Amino acid sequence: MVSRVPLRHWCYALWRSCTSKKGVSALEIKRQTGLTYKSALFLMHRIRFAMAPANTKDGGKLSGTVEVDETYFGGKPDHPYPNNPRGTHGEQITLGMVERNGRMCASRRARSFSTGR
Repeated sequence: MVSRVPLRHWCYALWRSCTSKKGVSALEIKRQTGLTYKSALFLMHRIRFAMAPANTKDGGKLSGTVEVDETYFGGKPDHPYPNNPRGTHGEQITLGMVERNGRMCASRRARSFSTGR
C-alpha cells in the first residue's frame, strides 16, 4: 500500500506517539501537521496497529537475542529480460522474528511505502 501522506508527517506522528506518556490524538496531529482529520486518523490507526503486541504463541513480546529478517514473495517482472532478476511489482513483504530459545513471530505485510516504480 502506498501512502500519500508525506514521510515527515509519519515520522512526526510516530515520534509524538512514542514520546508522550498518554498517547496522542489524531486531532493534535492534524493541528501540528496541517493534514486533514481523516488523514491524521488514518496515520494514527496505522501507527497504533504497528505498535500493538506481536502475535506470538503466548501473546508476549520477544525477548533476549532476537533475529529479524524480511523477504519479498511473488510479483511479476518489470522487464522483458529473463536473465536479470531485479525489478518486480506486486510482491508481498514477509517479516520473520525468532528468539534464540525458539519462539517466533511471522507476518505478511502490505507494502506501505513508495519505491518509485
